[in-house]
Amino acid sequence: MYIRRSNLNVAVQYLFVITFILAFVFVPNKEENIKATNLVLVLDPGHGGSDPGAVYYYDGIPIKEAELDMKIALAVRQELLKYEGVSVFLTREDNSKYLTLDERVNIASSLNADAIISIYNNASTNQQAHGAEVMVPSGNDGSGLHLISKALGDSILDELTNLGIHRRGLMQRISSTYKYKNGKPADYYGIIRHSMNNSLPGIIVECAFLSNENDYRTFLNTDEKLEKIGQAVGRGIANYYGLIEGDNQMNSLGDLNQDTFISAYDAYLLNKQIGLGQVGDAAISDVNSDGVVNILDVKEILEFSAGLRDDFSGGVTRAILKPGQVAAGIIMTQEDDPYLNVRTGPGVSYPAIGAYNKGTYIYITSGLGENWCYARGTCVFSGKIIEGYSSMAYIDVIEKEVEDTDFEVQISGPSISLSNDEVTSGCIAIQFNSDHIEIESIETDMEYVTTFGESGVLKIYFINSSNLSDTINICFASMDSSVDKADVTLSFAELTDIEGKELTTEPETITLTFAEPMPFDLEIKDSYVYGFECGFTVGEILEKCKVVEEVFLENGENAQEDTLLATGMKVSMDASVYIVVIFGDVNGDGIVDICDIESIQKHLLEASVLDGAYYNAADINCDSAINALDIGACQKFIYESSP
Repeated sequence: MYIRRSNLNVAVQYLFVITFILAFVFVPNKEENIKATNLVLVLDPGHGGSDPGAVYYYDGIPIKEAELDMKIALAVRQELLKYEGVSVFLTREDNSKYLTLDERVNIASSLNADAIISIYNNASTNQQAHGAEVMVPSGNDGSGLHLISKALGDSILDELTNLGIHRRGLMQRISSTYKYKNGKPADYYGIIRHSMNNSLPGIIVECAFLSNENDYRTFLNTDEKLEKIGQAVGRGIANYYGLIEGDNQMNSLGDLNQDTFISAYDAYLLNKQIGLGQVGDAAISDVNSDGVVNILDVKEILEFSAGLRDDFSGGVTRAILKPGQVAAGIIMTQEDDPYLNVRTGPGVSYPAIGAYNKGTYIYITSGLGENWCYARGTCVFSGKIIEGYSSMAYIDVIEKEVEDTDFEVQISGPSISLSNDEVTSGCIAIQFNSDHIEIESIETDMEYVTTFGESGVLKIYFINSSNLSDTINICFASMDSSVDKADVTLSFAELTDIEGKELTTEPETITLTFAEPMPFDLEIKDSYVYGFECGFTVGEILEKCKVVEEVFLENGENAQEDTLLATGMKVSMDASVYIVVIFGDVNGDGIVDICDIESIQKHLLEASVLDGAYYNAADINCDSAINALDIGACQKFIYESSP
């Protein structure tokens, strides 16, 4: 019988009383296994990123352990997905990122995993050393989890031995430095030690010795051999947990990363695999069932992820696609837990597929007003866009944007700017009708205090008048949509003592002219202007956005009024010309659609390099890099614009 981790504490209470009974509980009977349900396993490919692991040269070629570990782990996952009732996650999907040992265990813990299995290959200065071994906990932590780990390790070694790999057995090593909470010496290996501290069974599988030439040439020197090792490890895991081969709901057509969701990231992964000539399981990738995995399959996944098709032409997928955004939120977790789990269903009984960090901005697609919402955001562990259910108790909801009722002041911009020589007096008095207008903001580096009298006079007293900044900006807003003009009177005074001083200089009256707010929040950076949105014609831009004087095509010709404003076009504002950047409009056609996602993917695969305004339009999340997060953001644009 397989015991889930949540029930383990009850079993441990009897550990030292009925040890002989407990052995039958923890070690499955191979003749009569009980199928595990909702089993969550995390595979941890060793090393990665800046850490290549052991490196040995064979036939003049450097063989990096991290690359072997990654390929074996992917094969383990592929094998496990043949079985019912199991969700399988990797701590990373490629070798581009290095994770610390505690980060790896934290990923498994956040997923409420039933075990973490680290995949490594061994190395030794003794080149005669060979075979497979599994590092397991000592049991010094007192939890009893070492019994699970040992039984799991033995089951894996059984299958590796069947491949012909020498069985070195189960290994333990005690640290001379670290101790567990009970005061006993802790395990030496970080993965195992951190796992025990997180009440999580953890083992390290050393598949073979890279330092042994016979092991390398017999078991490690081709992808086919590495796949067989991965399959053997997978079978060993399945045997221990009593898994039954069948229809795994995680194994869905088009779901390349096996996260139960179809998104643009799946299309990106498939496109990358095609470009590298390393296409994986055709049962997942060949979505149009034409017998060939190519760009047509990528196109169907993109269309599905954008909601442009209900299913694939080659069959029905069980992966999930959810509707568009209805609101946004900020993750506000508990002080002692910085992460909020993302689950496959609305409740803690559903397995977690990732987590958001505290402060993460998420897009909520359904579930407002309920205990659980469905949302999408960036996973704290993988850095990828994930979708799923999270508890609303830890989400600060930001309501949908409402139309701004304030008006923009059009006097040398949206504010009155006062230069240094005007404010050295130490005090500014501003008189206006507070029933009609208000001061929206005061921007200055100087220290100041304000008072507001019954006569509608706001006084701004500068505390350190000898340290005045170059300017002070005072921004006004209309409180009444019927008001298009208002008078503001400004006075300045010489002050040595704030208390009791009257204004002595002649007041100056300025008439503010209010206008309807612009539909865009424009920002100029270098030679580019940001903030325009797709879907507006040149004529609409000239009518609604008064700061735009003229619009030009990329070649410098005047744009026709019925032309859609697009990335790469130019606008004249305040006697200067700027290049338009519309986020998501990567190909410069004035709309955001599948073609823009394809343009980003081609850039990532170096098939077609983006530059200038088009590069900036692809950097949707403004992190100065184009990556899968921008693909996810582009997909969001498509969601929101779909009917």
